[in-house]
Amino acid sequence: MNNQDILIGYMKSQKENERRPNTLKNKTSIIKRLIDYIADKSLSQVDVMMLEDFLRQQHIQKSSRKVYLINLRKFFQYLISRELMTKNPAEVLLGELGKVKKNGKDENGKDKKMALTLDEVKKLLRATLNPRDRAILMLLAKTGIRQAEVTHIRVPDVDFKNMTIYVSDRKGGKDSLLPMDVELAQSLQMAINIRGAASCKDDFLFTSYLHAGLTPLMIWHIVKKAGERAGIKIHTHMFRHTFTTFLSENRCLPAVIEKLRGDEPTNMTGYYTHLDFEVIRKEYLASMPNLL
Repeated sequence: MNNQDILIGYMKSQKENERRPNTLKNKTSIIKRLIDYIADKSLSQVDVMMLEDFLRQQHIQKSSRKVYLINLRKFFQYLISRELMTKNPAEVLLGELGKVKKNGKDENGKDKKMALTLDEVKKLLRATLNPRDRAILMLLAKTGIRQAEVTHIRVPDVDFKNMTIYVSDRKGGKDSLLPMDVELAQSLQMAINIRGAASCKDDFLFTSYLHAGLTPLMIWHIVKKAGERAGIKIHTHMFRHTFTTFLSENRCLPAVIEKLRGDEPTNMTGYYTHLDFEVIRKEYLASMPNLL
């Protein structure tokens, strides 16, 4: 992968997470400068000393250095996730500017737990007796969708015949058709049956006791309470990391994981790769473990 492909891939990933044009423009400018600086170097050679030289050459004011380094840290973390680097030189320099909250770290600088283990997910489900709440936990773990995306799903979006779930208006404005396994289908079917299939024919998949669609905050509260019952410190986004971990550990194709997560392709090959849904389904079913 050349430097231009790296830049394109990174900025594509940022467009999904950053809606403010000025911030995105600033990120692009910063990363372009860095790309130019390391153009004739091996990425593995970019260490703290080289980064310090780079910042001095850019005449960055002290008041702006932290913002600049935060952007660089995110870029280097992207390179690490793509196995193009092995360490993040920006972390050291940020530490020198004062105590900062780092990605994957708590306020004390200790590693922050990002994903649940299989046993922890099973414990959460065993501790959750409410069919609706259990189905929500199962859906989060089995699909990796975000809490806001859960609230968009209506009963007709779940196709039990073809074993698929249609998720509309995902982050970045995309829609997705996701496969589901037998465990997830049974859990969703039970939640619908408890409510009464006839009464919720065109309704949201998950509703409150007043029959209104759930909000993202309600989903967060359901997850939090499940964690308290099971004695596990948890937040909703951990399910997204858990879903990715399950598939990765079971050797699911990276392109399939990106597709299921609703991510932008991470390289030029990904932009031109079109996967048949049956390939996605096969990879998913082979990689997703049983949770009950």
